[in-house]
Amino acid sequence: MQTDRQRSLVEKDVAAQATLDRFIAGETSAQAAINSVQGALDRATLDLTYTSLAAPFDGRVVGKYIEDFEEVAAQTPVLRILDAERIEVVIDIPERYIALIPHIEDITVTFDALGDVVLPAEISEIGSEASATTRTFPVTLIMEQPEDAIVLPGMAGRVRGQPKEGHEPFDAIMVPASAVFVPEGETDPHVWVFDASSETVTARKVSLGTPRSQGVAVSEGLEFGDVVVTAGANSLREGQKVSRLSEDTE
Repeated sequence: MQTDRQRSLVEKDVAAQATLDRFIAGETSAQAAINSVQGALDRATLDLTYTSLAAPFDGRVVGKYIEDFEEVAAQTPVLRILDAERIEVVIDIPERYIALIPHIEDITVTFDALGDVVLPAEISEIGSEASATTRTFPVTLIMEQPEDAIVLPGMAGRVRGQPKEGHEPFDAIMVPASAVFVPEGETDPHVWVFDASSETVTARKVSLGTPRSQGVAVSEGLEFGDVVVTAGANSLREGQKVSRLSEDTE
């Protein structure tokens, strides 16, 4: 190096100390410039790592919350990704039935858009707080993506399950008390049954059992799977054509 050569010449009284001092100052300045550039490189390398996001699973991007090249703070959501292999379905369970959920097994889900495809599911989460408006609890089910069909976000499905052995809360068909009415001129209780093919309702005579916390037991007159009108029973008439109703079948 030039500085070492000049230092050797100064020691031999061949060169002046001022010349050596200029070389040392130049070397120090050059090293400072190198350190500054290295610091900028290290910062740029670190910033580059912040430009790449790695998802914890393979999935599909269904939502983007920021624009390209936008600077965001830590913990800011930037994307919404759905796991393409695992599907979550959220159902709303009335408060009178939520205590029975842990005793349900053999849960299956069907989707109107997929025809007869039946998917086995299991409970992954039971909500601990009821909705203030609907008084229902959210229950989350999880299942695998079927091989012969694709379940997309937002698809509506139908969930069915069976009580575990030794837990038979549904030994009778249960309907809300609001579903039962007595037609004018009669004394026997009836319920309105909805026919999906004709989109009409029919009054059906039923025999009632003991009221329970889940509702009123129907011992005769209904079959499992019947769609029963649970509200506004006194405002309907025989054969009335109605739009698709919310289902409450037990």
